[in-house]
Amino acid sequence: METIIPWQELSEAIEPFYPKPEGAGRRPVGIERMLRIHFIQHWFNLSDPAAEEALYDSRALRQFELMGRSRYRMRPPFANSAT
Repeated sequence: METIIPWQELSEAIEPFYPKPEGAGRRPVGIERMLRIHFIQHWFNLSDPAAEEALYDSRALRQFELMGRSRYRMRPPFANSAT
């Protein structure tokens, strides 16, 4: 998927519409990370809670979700989070 999906271009197209961190509270998850989770949900037909569970259970999905980052131990976003 790294060679056929233009992650950077898709992230740049979404960026103007993506929530910006404002005030106190939880910061939005990165655009590319959420985009990758969105793709995982569609490829495997997963609901938000099922995608969260799959990310906890599958090392391969976690690595895909965080591809190119060194923080593989980050928790997936909660299924009930707005962003």
